[in-house]
Amino acid sequence: MTGGAVRCDYRAPVTDAARLDAVGDKADRIDAQRFVGRDDALGEIALALEGRSDLRVFHLHGPGGVGKSAIARAAARAARANGHMTVALDGRTIAPDPDGVAEAVAAAAAPRALLVIDEIDELRPLRFALRSAITEGMHHSSVALLVGRGRPDREWFDGGLEHVTKVLTVRPLDSDDAARLLACHGVRDPAVIDRVVRWCGGFPLALTVAASLQPIPGEDAATESAVLGEDGDLGEAILARLGGNELVGVDLDVLDVAAVAPAVDDRLLDAALPGRSTRSGLRQLRDLSTSEKVGSRVALHRLLRGAPRARLRDTDPDRYRTLVLRVAEHLRVRALTEDPRVLLELADMVEDPALRLAMEGSSSYYADRVRAPDIELLSATFDPEQPWLRRLIRWCEDAPDVVIVVRRATGEAMGLMVACPSERLPRWAHDCIEIGPMIEWATAAGHLADSIFGHSILFFDPLIGRSEFAEVVKVGNSAAFTRGLIRYHRIGYLTDVERRDDDGTDFLGYVEVPELRRVDGDRELLTWTRDFGSEGVIGTIADIIRMEQGALDPGAGSVGADLVAALRSFHDDDALRRTQLGSDPEAVRRVVRSAVERAFGDSPSERLLRDALVRTYLDADGGHACARQELHMSRSSFYRHLQRARQRLIDASA
Repeated sequence: MTGGAVRCDYRAPVTDAARLDAVGDKADRIDAQRFVGRDDALGEIALALEGRSDLRVFHLHGPGGVGKSAIARAAARAARANGHMTVALDGRTIAPDPDGVAEAVAAAAAPRALLVIDEIDELRPLRFALRSAITEGMHHSSVALLVGRGRPDREWFDGGLEHVTKVLTVRPLDSDDAARLLACHGVRDPAVIDRVVRWCGGFPLALTVAASLQPIPGEDAATESAVLGEDGDLGEAILARLGGNELVGVDLDVLDVAAVAPAVDDRLLDAALPGRSTRSGLRQLRDLSTSEKVGSRVALHRLLRGAPRARLRDTDPDRYRTLVLRVAEHLRVRALTEDPRVLLELADMVEDPALRLAMEGSSSYYADRVRAPDIELLSATFDPEQPWLRRLIRWCEDAPDVVIVVRRATGEAMGLMVACPSERLPRWAHDCIEIGPMIEWATAAGHLADSIFGHSILFFDPLIGRSEFAEVVKVGNSAAFTRGLIRYHRIGYLTDVERRDDDGTDFLGYVEVPELRRVDGDRELLTWTRDFGSEGVIGTIADIIRMEQGALDPGAGSVGADLVAALRSFHDDDALRRTQLGSDPEAVRRVVRSAVERAFGDSPSERLLRDALVRTYLDADGGHACARQELHMSRSSFYRHLQRARQRLIDASA
């Protein structure tokens, strides 16, 4: 071939025993053994090759590291196994002119052949020549599989091509397939698998790189830390594999902002880098193959953000802190004045993983509106005579806009929730035992118009696992914002039959309203509420970011700030004399003890907050380690409780 194409021509399976078993053959066998999932895409291509579908051109697209090339290789293996001629090309090695493109495609001119062209983005300037070569030079029974990061241009759907062309969007693996992929690489520890799957977000490249950092013994915390990228090893490895040398030469200031912010544009760069000219840097960022368009903005590939962000945080913490605070303030204003959905980007900047996991997207599930089959499934799964089910079905039928259904990527309904702002409440909601008492409580408190009510986080599978539960909840939480159900509401109410871990309410400071406990048949209903302040959840998340970066001292200049200062120095007489609460250390201690007793209620959750403060600060034999051990909490959960308890003390003293 003189056109510069690299061609691998495979016909029917070779049976000649004398044929060399090459290194490439061994690599292909290992590749096949470690390939999981993707049945839908492979099935579509197989049907076309068998002549059972009219489709002849497939555009396989998705971000880097999502597994596009692996799907193309699997399709080629299946085609060869079924006797189809298969030609595999790389767009980077095809001669960059119309003749080179035509000659490359001509290699697959035989009937029922499969032509695979990876890295198709490299041929974008020659897309018209490529289209002509395929439509005029390939047999009508053959199939072309074009693989790239970007969606195909509209030219591929002109002149009748829309009848034989299909776009196959490649998404990250779901959690089950991701776990299977790790198992294929020898990762066996369930705890390690769960954390790695969560960190990698279903991207096969990240999973494969993580697995390559073997050995991964389950009890080796240092190794697990490396696998999860906490010390940067995984992030740096992915950066090298996915980014290569492409990031060299990009404006470092702009790259730092792109590592901190979920997506950037001119306005955000102006806010983060005041006085800097960033237009050329933004253009460089947009031209990277490792960046993605998000509407009119641009974002670094999500797998690439971690490494430069961690590097910036570790090597220049002051600059990192400055950029985080500037970007967060810009997003806060944007969410409040333009689009509340920007809150999801703001939440992405929180350091504590509990909140990010409660609100970020998912590779395994998506949110949808309620549909007729969902109502049928409810009746088939649960007792249709139960009053609570009839009420829930009424929400689905009469107020479907406030019902969120979370589905697996395959379309199977997994969870259902109601999120109803006060302005959308149907008249009959007052008669529902789940919603009605919350409405009455909010009305009596004078903040009905500023409230949103949630109930019935229902799971179709009662045996749903912990990690799957968290995934479903976070997708539902995100959908409430993207759908516009939660906007600038100040008060949140949630009723359910129990409070679960990992649903985000604990981190956000929801507390139970004991007066609203009620019985519905054999169910006890509990209600939690949270006053988010004048800026709603948006302001709360912004405050969390400020506190994490040390830029917000809650209650500064107030009695609450003095109480917290005295709390932290409770056994230091000299420090207590320097507070604004008095010159007698014993008198100050009495003031602090009295404030702590008044700040908390009698419910179990309130007593837990109080005990966290008392055992950490007030008791002579206490302390952080002692309190955490006695309260049986993980480190992150304990410090969240302690932060909430201190905030409660400040609020109560206001």
